[in-house]
Amino acid sequence: MKHKLLKFHLAFFAPLVLAGSLNGQCTALTPTSSNATVNCGGSATLTATGAAGYQWWDQAAGGTLLGSNASYTTPALTNNASYWVEGTDASAQAMMGLPAHSSILTGNARGYYFTAPVSFTITGLKTPPEITGNQSIAVVRLTATPPLYATTTNAFTVLYLTQNNPTVGIIPVNIQVMAGDIIGILGQAGTSNSYGSGNYATTIAGQPVTLARLGMQFPLPTTAPQDLWTEAGGSISRVEMYYQEQCSSPRVQVDVTVTPIPVVATTVNSNICTGASATLNATGATTFDWQPGSLSGSSITVSPTATTTYTVTGTDPTGCTNTSTVTVTVNPIPTVIANSSASAVCLGSPVTLSGSGAVSYTWTGPVTDNVAFNPAATDTYTVTGTDANGCTNTAITTVTVNPLPTVTAGSTALVICAGDSVTLTGSGATTYSWSGGVMDGMPFSPAATDTYTVTGVDGNGCSNTAIITIAVNALPAVVANSTASAVCTGGSVTLSGSGATTYTWTGSVTDNVAFTPGATDTYTVTGTDANGCVNTDVTTVTVNPLPAVVANASASAVCSGSFLTLSGSGAASYTWSGSVQDLVPFIPNTTDTYTVTGTDANGCVNTDAITVIVNSPPTVAGTASANSACLSDAIITLTGTPAGGTWSGNGVSGSSFSPSTAGVGMQTAIYLYTDSNGCEGNASVAITVNACVGVAEQTFENNVSVFPNPNNGTFTIAVNANVGDLVIEITDVQGRVVYSSIENNVQNGFVKQVNLENESAGLYLMRITSNGEQRTEKITVQK
Repeated sequence: MKHKLLKFHLAFFAPLVLAGSLNGQCTALTPTSSNATVNCGGSATLTATGAAGYQWWDQAAGGTLLGSNASYTTPALTNNASYWVEGTDASAQAMMGLPAHSSILTGNARGYYFTAPVSFTITGLKTPPEITGNQSIAVVRLTATPPLYATTTNAFTVLYLTQNNPTVGIIPVNIQVMAGDIIGILGQAGTSNSYGSGNYATTIAGQPVTLARLGMQFPLPTTAPQDLWTEAGGSISRVEMYYQEQCSSPRVQVDVTVTPIPVVATTVNSNICTGASATLNATGATTFDWQPGSLSGSSITVSPTATTTYTVTGTDPTGCTNTSTVTVTVNPIPTVIANSSASAVCLGSPVTLSGSGAVSYTWTGPVTDNVAFNPAATDTYTVTGTDANGCTNTAITTVTVNPLPTVTAGSTALVICAGDSVTLTGSGATTYSWSGGVMDGMPFSPAATDTYTVTGVDGNGCSNTAIITIAVNALPAVVANSTASAVCTGGSVTLSGSGATTYTWTGSVTDNVAFTPGATDTYTVTGTDANGCVNTDVTTVTVNPLPAVVANASASAVCSGSFLTLSGSGAASYTWSGSVQDLVPFIPNTTDTYTVTGTDANGCVNTDAITVIVNSPPTVAGTASANSACLSDAIITLTGTPAGGTWSGNGVSGSSFSPSTAGVGMQTAIYLYTDSNGCEGNASVAITVNACVGVAEQTFENNVSVFPNPNNGTFTIAVNANVGDLVIEITDVQGRVVYSSIENNVQNGFVKQVNLENESAGLYLMRITSNGEQRTEKITVQK
């Protein structure tokens, strides 16, 4: 009872301590900023430094928030103005206080809602340690207080949702909350809710707030928030919320002085050509009127026919005006001519285009004035000439491009044997000439493989080429290949030819296809190459008999975990199925048939098989008439099944357990049973013996038990004390870590099942550590 009261008081005071420390740490540095001067109607950019964050205001206290950056740009000003900047910062992260855990609800999602008393940022979320599993958490902003069940509402915005999140610990978020927002939070670990008292009074940033019940008739891991409701005074589902408070410094005044407007008229093109336009720009005022032309605007486009001077009058919002002038000079355009070195060319031939009548020239397409180029197709080209005043004009010329003939090189044969003749012919043009002294359409006998080029010329005098290669092949050098010169009876061999293209064999053999020879024989291959040329070769295959192999075992039946030895006879060497080694003892897992493969001196193999029965250990269970007792209590009765086994352990006699004999602490009674096959099985029962002379000392060493031990790789760890965080580490005899786990906030009644089924049988060392105390246990795995 003392432990439970201590835990309740810590849970009650924790949120009060966190909230108090947060309020005391929230400070912000006072920024600095310089005054500014702008023209009438202009905007000033004010910059502050020296703080973590900034907020700009229109009054020394209260007023309207104008911006939240280090710099603030004012609206257009006509009079002197003052602004105020304050420094902002965020407090350290704190957790909002929650009621103590009272119970667990599984299935539908529950949570709480509240009205934010101040503006803050939610920085982290976490389901409490009283429930375990993947985290599913949702945060919503409600437009109004949710209705009483069974009426529901969907008038909310989902600010955050995570489902089946495997994160262990706080999930980082960044959710901005404004004062007055109605915030709802739902949360489950797995499908469980941790319940606490409803209408719970707590604080955020030192300000009081009440947590009220919020519910949804669906599980949150599979359903997004919908159909939310509340109940007056109902319990809330506890979800840890971490937040940061925003704080600010005293405000600093920044003054802006407004000066009269400077009106300036400019143009980027004061010299234009006849028919062109000029853009006139004015700055320094709000509205502008231009003469001549009665035009208005800060930027206008004019097209004067002669040189003209323009005057602009600028006016600011206060009615103040100023004037400026700009002159546009108009120049005549040149007479441009497009010239070409040829009106028609063959594809790939060059032509030169040039302009005249101006000073410089640019052409459309990939053309440079007076530089030869190869046009890709018939096209019309435009030249733009520019005179000394920058005025331009254009002219055009067309160049016809005749296509090259599509010349094809043909041959009566592409591949021939040495001494054969071939005839080459060209097509696609009018006349043809060949390299290598070849006459078009006349047969000849090439001495070796060679490539020949034909040039064809069409009626436009345009030419093109084509090539053709004639391969001259010698007779193939055929080789008869065999995957083995000798095989065992029933074994296969593959004969293949090389040096040609296709092959045929004597003896009904197919090239490169395995077959089983019945006896020693000689085979002949005939190879034909791609030109139809043939040659032959021979190979001999010897056939050896198989050995008579026998499989032997040291026993036809064993118990699970016992050794067995298998051996082969009748050959020279032996290999076994199931990773068994000949004449090497091993422990079989289950009843199995083992196959031995024997190999003789010729490499020939044969097999035999033998079946060994593995009897499973009996299924054994043990119970006690009580699992805890005082040191002075009566004898506890032990019951084991099947009947006929024996009990052992500290304080055990026959089938009875004496608390006074065993002494204070966690005691283990082990039941051992041997079946008709001679196979053994065991079970264990944990019994806690307390002194019962006051509050029992809950020491780590005496309140950790491991059972069963020995085991088949699966066993249970039980802790009957509140020990806090627990570290479990298991190593094999070589010191290799085969299992490790960290368990947080371990309380009385904690159990954990450990699985070493993937590890081999043998001895393992388990260390369990908590709060500087360590328990060491030897674990025996039998398979």
